Amino acid sequence: MNTPEGETAGDVFYQIAFGKEPYYKHQGWLSGRITTDNNFTFYEKPDLDENAAIVPEGDFIAEKTGMYYVSVDPSGKIGWKKNTLTYVDTTAHIIEVLIGKTPNTYKDFLRRMGISYVIAGDKELDCGKVAVKLKELFGIEMLMLGGGGVLNWSFIQAGICDEVSF
Repeated sequence: MNTPEGETAGDVFYQIAFGKEPYYKHQGWLSGRITTDNNFTFYEKPDLDENAAIVPEGDFIAEKTGMYYVSVDPSGKIGWKKNTLTYVDTTAHIIEVLIGKTPNTYKDFLRRMGISYVIAGDKELDCGKVAVKLKELFGIEMLMLGGGGVLNWSFIQAGICDEVSF
């Protein structure tokens, strides 16, 4: 990616997926924790309050917008510094995908930051539930998978992915 050809390819990808007249008309993109940390949060630790009160059960909708960055982070490790993410010229509200066993301290952190989250599975990620909740709660009709191979393959195996582009 650090070659002139790689930079050109990255620019072309951005125009196709996010530019002024993008080919894909998605309302957000989804990545896993490692992709998020490698590209956006750079392994910052979350500001957890060990004395946090128990947060209400269920999902948390902090904001509804036209573009979302969806981060799958069941363990609650990403240290966000704000509730939006900017990729080149595209700003998106962050939605975290958690599971039932994600610590209360992390859910409290997300609420304090104004970051939305959905609970999708008790002990492991339920990709189908992720898709349903993103559509029902945030109106996301099309979501671009931008995670690593394991996460993307999980959505493909669940029958949720209807197009693969290389």
